[in-house]
Amino acid sequence: MRSSVVLTSFCLVSSVLSQTISELLGNVTRAFPNYNVVPDVVSEFNPSAYVNMMFTDAQTGRSVTPGSGQELTMTQTEHAPEFSLLAMNGTSDPRAFGPLVLILVDPDAPTPQNTSYASIIHFLGGNFTLGPSGTMLTNGTEAFWRYWYPLPEAGSDPHRYVLLVYPQPSNFDLEVANFFASADDSPPWGVRSRFNVSSFANQLHLGEPIAGNFFLVRSNTTAIATSTATQPSSTISRAPPTLTPLSGAGGIGGDAASAMKILGLSMATLFFALV
Repeated sequence: MRSSVVLTSFCLVSSVLSQTISELLGNVTRAFPNYNVVPDVVSEFNPSAYVNMMFTDAQTGRSVTPGSGQELTMTQTEHAPEFSLLAMNGTSDPRAFGPLVLILVDPDAPTPQNTSYASIIHFLGGNFTLGPSGTMLTNGTEAFWRYWYPLPEAGSDPHRYVLLVYPQPSNFDLEVANFFASADDSPPWGVRSRFNVSSFANQLHLGEPIAGNFFLVRSNTTAIATSTATQPSSTISRAPPTLTPLSGAGGIGGDAASAMKILGLSMATLFFALV
């Protein structure tokens, strides 16, 4: 298995970006209960940082960074995303600097009305940390569960795909292996299905998530640029997550992206902003 190295820009930013991060945090904090991510996936959600996912559309090659609850297509989410993290008051919350655990799940499988397979793990990886220079995030281990692209059943309502970021305990690598060694391996998706995020977090002593976000995907849709509905998906194995070094690709979306352009800053796979 290949190890991955993730680059990050680690910058001090002005109050312009500070306000933007505050607004983003407010939006996602409200969206979680509005879309029933609370309580369907986590019992409560009080983030101290804002996490982004940046996809590359498999057809157009364009970057797609969904806002909280935005609907994307299967084509837009075909390739593994890159992740960015904007941390409010980062100096007072050292957990934001890692190590971190990232979990992406579908709580709407096989459909929002029948969640007998929920949640399905679409990505689970740990050991995200800043390097010695404070400008790089290195991940010396491959993800425990590589990226599965969304594949909702035909005719299903849109599924929610929920990303959560947790502080990583020191014994995570051993405990995560033990957890899945004893997990239910029933078909059709084995231990990746019927996954309870809260139980996993409790058993592995992850605590509460410090960041989270989500997007929607329905079967065979065209691009949708607004937020709609909640829920749904099945899954099939795909390529591993592309957590390779980047060269300054941007993608925090909306007001945050504008603020970053104003400040002349760049962001790669995991970006930490101290304000």
